[in-house]
Amino acid sequence: MTCSAPPRAPASAMAARWSRRCTCSATRWWTPATTTSCRRRRPGPCPRTASTSRAPSSGGPGASPTATTSPTSQHLGFKMSPPAYLSLTPLLSFDLLRGRGGANYASGGSGILDITGNGSVIPLSKQVQMFAETKATIIRTGLVDRETLDDLLTRSLFLISTGGNDFDAFDNGVPQSQAPEFIAGMVAVYLKHIKELYELGARRLALLDMLPVGCLPSQRAITANGECDTNGNSMSQMFNALLRTEIAKAVVTSMPSLKYSIASLYNTYTDMIANPALAGFHEVKRGCCGSGKFNGEVPCTVISNLCANRDEYLFWDMVHGTQAAYRWAVLAFFYGPTRDAEPINLAQLMQEPLSMVEAPYSST
Repeated sequence: MTCSAPPRAPASAMAARWSRRCTCSATRWWTPATTTSCRRRRPGPCPRTASTSRAPSSGGPGASPTATTSPTSQHLGFKMSPPAYLSLTPLLSFDLLRGRGGANYASGGSGILDITGNGSVIPLSKQVQMFAETKATIIRTGLVDRETLDDLLTRSLFLISTGGNDFDAFDNGVPQSQAPEFIAGMVAVYLKHIKELYELGARRLALLDMLPVGCLPSQRAITANGECDTNGNSMSQMFNALLRTEIAKAVVTSMPSLKYSIASLYNTYTDMIANPALAGFHEVKRGCCGSGKFNGEVPCTVISNLCANRDEYLFWDMVHGTQAAYRWAVLAFFYGPTRDAEPINLAQLMQEPLSMVEAPYSST
């Protein structure tokens, strides 16, 4: 999860349209001057940082912390995404406590459910808890008064991208026949954490939905004809539809002041696969780095096959998109029609006026 301060005045019209996010299970927080950010085989979240020249250029199944949030931050007027919360230097911590920057609570391999990652990652529940602790610390230090903090949180962008790694459960014992019940449980837990963020003061929320996981190189590699796996894509569509339905209900019943945008990784990736030339891609089935069929059977390592130009590829490796793919997707999230982001796009989200009077909350 990523949280960021209110965006700075954009350097251009194109920079006027976006501010904060989270997944791999990532939560990011951009303060008005900043924003929150987050891998595995099927729809896993984002890759951990690698110290090789072949580190993934984006996060995964579909999105990495840097792949999605960096283009987003740039559209909001920032040079880069908020720093990782657990890696803050004393100076960066001081900036955060003064409300001059956001934070990135993302954790590679995590998900919506606490059981995802087998205890080796920071789940979404803990990411939200870390944000609550951040807020409490800001109040305790007194560097920002409560009224200013309330206003800061109202104008900040919260970005969340998560859920892909939870689908690993279907590779580890959960039968696909139970997909409706399992996905319903995922969405219920997701909404619970979104409501917690709302109670903590979040008022602008950007969510990334599930990309077409059946079209990942890892999934093409195991289908008979090398085409997309229809079952995987059906589960993505099931999750995406239910998320939209349930958050719309929740806003009406319990979060009346929340403004949100659901950015559609599913539709943007589907469009890029169907019309690669429009996005400047020459290859939308194979990963740039990896081994085996479609470079989707073995993860990217220093001895893997490596393409000559990653910017011509939709996928970096077996489960992650490239930076080029995310730059294109983020443009759609900010400026596209409701097919790309709904009920409003990110540019509209950042321009929405908000009033704390409508739904006051406790600065505790």
